[in-house]
Amino acid sequence: MSNEIRQDLLNQVKATIESLDQDTEPLDVEYLVKMDKSIKDIILTTTVGGPRIDIHLGTYTVKGYWNSEEIDYPIFENESEIRSKFDNLFYYYKELFNV
Repeated sequence: MSNEIRQDLLNQVKATIESLDQDTEPLDVEYLVKMDKSIKDIILTTTVGGPRIDIHLGTYTVKGYWNSEEIDYPIFENESEIRSKFDNLFYYYKELFNV
């Protein structure tokens, strides 16, 4: 059963990445701020309750959680189109934070 849950979670993480764009409306936005007031990471929570999916804009990672399963899905440097989406969303939410 655990392999099925893990595969389903991975599929949902990938679907979240594919559907990511400027119109993505998260359920929650979390800012991780350093002592010098610079933003270390912005985390968008897009789903909760099974599974929970968090998009870490500052670290180019999507994390999925379901039951006891957890997946970290990194976006690599050669995935420039997806990284560009992350960058655009990071700057958008950074501007909201600075208002």
